[in-house]
Amino acid sequence: MVAALWLAAATADDIHRAHELIERLECDQALALGRAIAADPAADEAQAREGRLVAGYCLAADGRIADAEEQFRAAMLEDVRVQAGFPMEHRVQYLLDAARAQVLLERAERAAAARAALAAQVELIVEAPERIVGGERASFTVYVAGSAAARIKSVKLQFRRPADPEYYSLPVRRGRDGVWRGEVGGIYTGSSRAYTLQWFVSASDDTGELVSFGSRMAPHHLDVGAGSSVAADLHARERLPPLTRLLIAGVGAPASVVAAAAMNLVLSGVVASTRVGLADDTSYLGVLTLAAVPATMAGAEALTTFFLLENDVAFWPALVVGGAGLVVDLLVLVAFLAPSVGGDVVPNPGFGLGEWLDSEHGFALQLAVLFTAAVGGAVPFSMILWETGQYVE
Repeated sequence: MVAALWLAAATADDIHRAHELIERLECDQALALGRAIAADPAADEAQAREGRLVAGYCLAADGRIADAEEQFRAAMLEDVRVQAGFPMEHRVQYLLDAARAQVLLERAERAAAARAALAAQVELIVEAPERIVGGERASFTVYVAGSAAARIKSVKLQFRRPADPEYYSLPVRRGRDGVWRGEVGGIYTGSSRAYTLQWFVSASDDTGELVSFGSRMAPHHLDVGAGSSVAADLHARERLPPLTRLLIAGVGAPASVVAAAAMNLVLSGVVASTRVGLADDTSYLGVLTLAAVPATMAGAEALTTFFLLENDVAFWPALVVGGAGLVVDLLVLVAFLAPSVGGDVVPNPGFGLGEWLDSEHGFALQLAVLFTAAVGGAVPFSMILWETGQYVE
C-alpha cells in the first residue's frame, strides 16, 4: 500500500515537472517525460492520458503534426472528454479537438453500422386495410419476425391527413399471442369527404427506433372514402372503464336475470289464477308463461351485457343463460306432470303458483334460477377479464 501510494505520488510529481518544462518551453525534455509517464505501469489512466497530452503538445510544437495527432487520438480513445491540465496554444488545441471529433465520428459510424446490422435481423409484417369509410376504424396488425425480434420493446403507428403538419402517434399493443395490434379510431378518420391517410409503423428496442415499415418521407397510404364525420366505432372497452364493465357484468347481469325470472313467475301465477270462464285453459296458459322463463332471462342478460362486449361474442352470455334456463323449463315440466302434483301424470288444471313454489319442486326451481343468474354474471365477467388480459402492458 505504501509503495503504491509512493509510486502514484512520484508520477504526479513527474506530471507537475512536465507542466513546468512546457512553461519554460523545454519541449524536448517535456516530450521525453510525457512519454515516460504514458508508459509508466505505476501511472493510473488519468495520469497516462496526461502524459500523452504532454507528448502530443510537444510534438505539435515541434511541427510533428502526425505524431501529435497519434498521441491525442490515443488519449481520446481512452476518454473522449479528456482535457489537458495545462494551457494549450490555439493551434494545438485545434488538433486536440479535431482528434476528439474524429474519435466521436468513428464511434458514431460503428454504432450506426451495429444498429443497421441489428435492424437487418428484424422484419415488420403489417396487415393494413386497403380502404375504409370516414368514421370507421382502421385496424393494423403487426407481426415482428426475425432473429432479433425479441429485442423489440415497443411499436408505434404514426399517421396523418395530407393537410396535417405533423404525424400523430399511437402505441401498438402486443397481445399475449405475440402479435401487435393498433388502430386509428373513427374519431380521427371521420370525414364526409374522401381523402388519403398517410401512415407508417416503427419498432424500437431499449436504445430507440430500430426498424420501420414505411417512413415519414415515404409513408404508406390508406384510401378513406366519403362517410360520416362522427365516429361510430367505439369499442366496448372504450365506452366504459374496465372496473365499471366488470361491476355491471358481475352484479347488474345477475340482478337483471333474477328480476326477469321473478317477473315471469309472478305473471305466470296471475295468468293461472285468472278465471274468465276458461278455468282449465288458464292453468295451461300459466304453465306456458312459466315456460318462457329461459327466454325472459336470456333477454334480460342481453340487455344488460350486450354493450360490454365486442362483435359476435356479445351474444354468448345471453345464449349461455338461455341454455341454463332450460333447466328451469325441465323442472317446470317435471313438476307440472308429476303425480304428486297433477295425479295420473296429466296436466294439473288446478295449477297454483304459490302452492307449487312451496312444494319440493319449487325449491329446485329457485335454485335453478339462482344458478342461471350466477352463470349470467360469471360468463360476461370472465370474458371481460380475459379480454383485458390479452395485452402486455
